[in-house]
Amino acid sequence: MEKKYPDSLVKEAHFLAFSGEIPNKDIAKHLKLNKNELKYVLYTLKPKPTIDEMYIEQFEQDIERNYKLLKKEKELTITESFLDFFTLEEYK
Repeated sequence: MEKKYPDSLVKEAHFLAFSGEIPNKDIAKHLKLNKNELKYVLYTLKPKPTIDEMYIEQFEQDIERNYKLLKKEKELTITESFLDFFTLEEYK
């Protein structure tokens, strides 16, 4: 299926709209879109991430998952919890 709006146009529209004080009317004029088309491009379509962005996102997810695994406390077994309950505080 051919896309009506190329990814480069979507990226440029997002950059112009969300990084400055340029009104949507001027952005639409610059990109040769009408008001409704610009609204569709800005609020419905999302630009495809580049390979670098996908790699960085995956790396951040891996770091977060590993951090959670390191911080997760090991559950005590029945025997360990029994011994923990009956062990004096001074011997822990």
